[in-house]
Amino acid sequence: TPTNTVISSQTVTYSASTDIIANPERGLQKYSKNVSSNGSYDFINQSTLITNREGIDKVTVLYRYIILSGYNNTDVIDSTYLTNLQTDFNSIRNAGVKVIPRISYNIVTTANTQPSKARIISHIEALASTINANKDVILSIQAGSIGKYGEWYYTDGSIEFGDEGSISPSQWLNRKDVVDSMLTNFQDVPIQVRYADAKIQMYGSTLITDGTAYQNTPLARVGFYNDALLNDYGDQGTYSIGSQCTNPTGVTEYNFISNAGKYLPMTGEPNGISPCNGGYRTSGFNAVYEFNLLNFSVINRDYEPNVWQGWIDQGYYNEILRNLGYRLELISSTLSGSNLSLVINNVGYSKILFEKKTYIIYRDNLNNEYKRLLPLDIRTLNKGTNTVNITLPNDVPSNSYSLLLQITDKTVSLENTVAYCIQFANTGLWELSTGYNNLQQTVVVT
Repeated sequence: TPTNTVISSQTVTYSASTDIIANPERGLQKYSKNVSSNGSYDFINQSTLITNREGIDKVTVLYRYIILSGYNNTDVIDSTYLTNLQTDFNSIRNAGVKVIPRISYNIVTTANTQPSKARIISHIEALASTINANKDVILSIQAGSIGKYGEWYYTDGSIEFGDEGSISPSQWLNRKDVVDSMLTNFQDVPIQVRYADAKIQMYGSTLITDGTAYQNTPLARVGFYNDALLNDYGDQGTYSIGSQCTNPTGVTEYNFISNAGKYLPMTGEPNGISPCNGGYRTSGFNAVYEFNLLNFSVINRDYEPNVWQGWIDQGYYNEILRNLGYRLELISSTLSGSNLSLVINNVGYSKILFEKKTYIIYRDNLNNEYKRLLPLDIRTLNKGTNTVNITLPNDVPSNSYSLLLQITDKTVSLENTVAYCIQFANTGLWELSTGYNNLQQTVVVT
């Protein structure tokens, strides 16, 4: 059996980069909807997605309204609509991004209505095969369907679902039935709800732990989005507080959402500058503080413009774009025999939240490569400094090799696509052609 032999003392240190990086499942999202103002189907523009991902802001997430306004009076979703959805998913995959869909029946008219619970569930069931066939490019699904915009709030006094914060226990059970249907019919993807109280009412207030995370349970799969980020009244109902200008940081529901963000995507958008305390909560200084507390992954770049302009003017724009989600800076690597030790600093606001495949690659001077899957769950890397110890495989031919590392999507459909590989935030390591990070280490196998 060959063994790995170190040819010299091999601790390599690396330089951090300040670049904004187009890593998957984090960063900025752009807004879109699949029904145009005249009611026709509005297809995703694949070229625009690529331009956004390759541009200066490196936008790797698309927010997509799945509008079912034409199906309020029927349980059946026709094949043409489902074919159009598949065309959109093909464009998303080809562009190298991921998507957050939200089902809604009304985002245009003044009426705040939705179909019956039974019809909503029938539509979820009708969409399931298309959703599941494309779960590789779905970051999360927002639990829409109820109320205008699918926001669970404006429902014109729905008998089944309640209205504007006046929701009875039986109406909460009806809402839970909708989310339960999504959990049952949509496989393996996180489901996001708008308010802390929504998950508490439906599934209880138990916190997620390392031992209960990443399982097919409501506790582990139901997370949050916040579409009133850093505004007054507890982000307009996101958290329960006593008055308009009470700072919600540290209250029980704030900590509840923060806990979910350790294991599930935390996404959303600001919807205006807070009128309290000179707009302090919306300031760039406080924004980066709370993004870290909440483990924020993705924020909508298309809204709200005054907030974004403030972050630009205050000098926080690039910092926010760099640190949303995870950002892995490789500090050093040490090679000793068959042991490779990596010191990695995650300076982002959250961890890596999705299972990945991590490969070590041996490359000789003729560019022959031997690629081996490592028994490493990259989700165990916490925020801050981590040490990762790797036992190098020894089943490759005797030769001298450079060592490279690839962190890529777990799915067969995406793992060979560079856009879904994770780039270390370092200078001189990334190989755009392969999706590998060159560790600048040399090992001799004898």
